[in-house]
Amino acid sequence: MIIPIGDRVLVRPIIPENKTKRGILLSQKDEEKQDKGIIISVGDGENVQRFKKDDVVIYQRYGPANVEIEKEKSSQAAPQESDISQTELLRKYNIFIKLSLFQNILASQEMLMEKFMSVGAIHELPLQSNHDLPTQSIQNEFYQAINAGDKIKAVAVLRVLCARGKLGSSFLNDKRYLDFWAGFLERHYGPDVKQKFLKNPIEKKYLLEFLRFILEKRLDFNLEESAMIGTGLAALCQESGEKEFEEMAFGDEEQGKFVWAE
Repeated sequence: MIIPIGDRVLVRPIIPENKTKRGILLSQKDEEKQDKGIIISVGDGENVQRFKKDDVVIYQRYGPANVEIEKEKSSQAAPQESDISQTELLRKYNIFIKLSLFQNILASQEMLMEKFMSVGAIHELPLQSNHDLPTQSIQNEFYQAINAGDKIKAVAVLRVLCARGKLGSSFLNDKRYLDFWAGFLERHYGPDVKQKFLKNPIEKKYLLEFLRFILEKRLDFNLEESAMIGTGLAALCQESGEKEFEEMAFGDEEQGKFVWAE
């Protein structure tokens, strides 16, 4: 019998199904770094007393020491505070994406894809397909949704753009974005900042500040909700190859919450 000592727990790994669950917005790269397991027993250390037998936890695959128990692989993991934070962040995110609001966003995203893609089977298109979206039409959908306070459709449009690798290019020559955000920056930060923005309007810091403004000030998402939406957008950008936006928002382990990149 193996008994964990101190800040350690004994974990039996869960073998995941070999399929992608719709709505779990982790990149394949991230999924490979994490494993799920069921706690068999808990050590006597202060930092692990929040856990109990049969809890399902996430741990880093290469972090714990693997041991054999009755010919089954188990892991005696020494969870760091960062591991615990990752588990809590994932739990928080999973709660968010199961809300009817987010499920409606996914449904709206699907409908928009069907509306704007001229091919029949959009699921057969690779994420990095060169098939262009009708930029003007989808921009119209975005601004109409904002003006109507339709947070579901507005976020769905952003997800479509990110999934197709078109987030930056769709705003590059968007006159409504350029005029509105240039005026905003001039009023709040001065003409020099406005001019810098106009030279590179899709620079990450400018576009992210605009997206945050839309989500939080116009669509009334709170700070962490908007950051969780941003985290989902970032995962889609990563998958579609739009690398400059793949870290726009993330789960901050130290703060224990989702935040936007500075």
